Amino acid sequence: MKRTDHTLLLVENSRLQLASLKQDLDPLGWQIIHCTDMPTALNAYDQGERSGNHIGLAAVDLGLPPSAEDPLQIGPKLIRALRQRDADLPILAYTGLSPQATPYDRLLAELLPLKVSFVYLRRMGPTFAELLDLVWQDFVILSPGPSDYLRRAVANRPDPLNDKLWETLALLAQGHNYQEIANKLEGVGVEGVRARINQIKEMLIEKEELKEYEREREDLIKWYRQHHVRFHRP
Repeated sequence: MKRTDHTLLLVENSRLQLASLKQDLDPLGWQIIHCTDMPTALNAYDQGERSGNHIGLAAVDLGLPPSAEDPLQIGPKLIRALRQRDADLPILAYTGLSPQATPYDRLLAELLPLKVSFVYLRRMGPTFAELLDLVWQDFVILSPGPSDYLRRAVANRPDPLNDKLWETLALLAQGHNYQEIANKLEGVGVEGVRARINQIKEMLIEKEELKEYEREREDLIKWYRQHHVRFHRP
């Protein structure tokens, strides 16, 4: 995908870190919109969409405040909100913390389904600008390599739906209406299908797999297409 919007949303609350990153980025001509917290970052993104100054790339420090008990609480939440706004926005998540100080299994479980790159600044080989250029080109970068952690990451993100609900959702994604789905499910009527769909919506919203839906059918089908492979479902 060719992109022309060289506007970077950089979400970083440390002045020292910001100065270091900007020193690397300035020669490349990126227009940088700097924010220090989640509300300001989302407002900047929305304002850019309204004004036509689209954000082309986002770089998010995962260690945003204010949670001292969980230093990675705000960053992933912000990334989920950005991804809900734009399914294709290139996003680089990073942290200056050491790998030993971060729950890497949990990070993989949260970031991989969102198509988000992730790096530890202390372990970077390429420069930050070089990494951003790769992310800009739709490469998904993970550091350190995820192979040893994927099994535990999957365990940290269990399948939210049971067999019956997946079966119903798959039929919905195939284009069937409620009556047609009921005809294909033994012992399930139209009201039973409706009840299953409502249960799916409630469970996904509760687990933050799905935002408050705007278009019932379209939103559920979109979720199914994005996630059924991850959970090895039909």
